Amino acid sequence: MDERKLSGLLGLACRAGQLVSGAEKALAQVREDKAALVLLDASTAANTRKKLTDSCGYRGITLLELPEGVLGQAIGRPGVCVAAIQPGGLSDNILHTITPGGDITPATNNILEGTRLNG
Repeated sequence: MDERKLSGLLGLACRAGQLVSGAEKALAQVREDKAALVLLDASTAANTRKKLTDSCGYRGITLLELPEGVLGQAIGRPGVCVAAIQPGGLSDNILHTITPGGDITPATNNILEGTRLNG
């Protein structure tokens, strides 16, 4: 993953109005089927992670995790842990930047295995 290119694309998506940041706003975009891609920071809380994993898995939306701090720094809002990106060319470019070989982990994986939130 080329973090410099990814940061540029995320910043562009934010300025273009194609990126919605924040857990509740991103979850609303997912539930309304207005998101093509959801990005999680590595430091996202387990409860938020579970909500988004379940919603994205149900709707078939790609959910990817970024290294800690990359998302907030790229969009100029440190501390942001979740972002939803609307369908279009920018979401495709971001997806291909994160997964250059096309190796995408499906959102249906249980990333909470072994935690008390696993239900």
